[in-house]
Amino acid sequence: MNKRVLGLWNMGEGCFHKLLSPNEAKAIIRHALDIGINTFDTAFSYKNADNYLSSVIRERNLERTSFEIISKVMAVPTLEKKAETSLKRLSTDYVDILLLHWPSDDESVYSSLKKLETIKKEGKAKEIGVSNFPPSLLEKVSRDFEINFHERPLSLLWTKNWEIEKKLGIKTIAYSPLAMGILSKTRAQLEAIEDDRKTLEIYKAPSLFSLIECISELSEKHSVERSSISYAFLESLNPEYIVQGASTKTQLEIIPAKLSEEDLGSLMQHARKIDSECISDNIFSHSYLPC
Repeated sequence: MNKRVLGLWNMGEGCFHKLLSPNEAKAIIRHALDIGINTFDTAFSYKNADNYLSSVIRERNLERTSFEIISKVMAVPTLEKKAETSLKRLSTDYVDILLLHWPSDDESVYSSLKKLETIKKEGKAKEIGVSNFPPSLLEKVSRDFEINFHERPLSLLWTKNWEIEKKLGIKTIAYSPLAMGILSKTRAQLEAIEDDRKTLEIYKAPSLFSLIECISELSEKHSVERSSISYAFLESLNPEYIVQGASTKTQLEIIPAKLSEEDLGSLMQHARKIDSECISDNIFSHSYLPC
């Protein structure tokens, strides 16, 4: 069963989205807890997001074992120091999953993974893994390290190599299920976008609007929101965790539609076509790594 996760990216960085205020961020975290979401995805680079989460946890007087924290840190020489800083900001002795946030050159990746192993041995992380790794590098490091998790974008707009983790025995943490809101919009709304999402390679895929029309048709057929269609598709791929960001409380309350095999098959056809049209290594168009 997929576990729902609240992503804190828009609470600490304003990239491709509005940066939430402290009050807005804490209100979203409280609501997540109220509706049963008790796993949170953060990172050292999300800065104040850690503090907001820690504040709500103290406010609710929650037992540490009653919630999970996934955090990420870059492959840099100061990795251990940044991991310690994250723990202090989160007011906890450990995170449940600690990931290498982004890949870099092999030497940095390998030395950083050795540091993650040390952090795990010290009890400061229960499990370790990586994030945003291309398949070739994921396969390579999994031969030399016990990589338990891979966090990656996964949605109707990004299914490239989506089965690689299962083949390697690695659990998938899927983020951006609605592709930063692109999958919840009508064609007219998409054409009216004026922010940085228009710069994404995925936005320029020739088959994007055909997929959007298919989502709209299924939305009308099942009398549900478009986001419910996209969520149902992602759940059918069976990632262990689904990380969703939110800027309003209602965005956290998506109920996946009950789709038939025919519906899912139609969506997959569109997803595969878009997949063939895009060559970058993830939805954010970081094409500097080999796929």
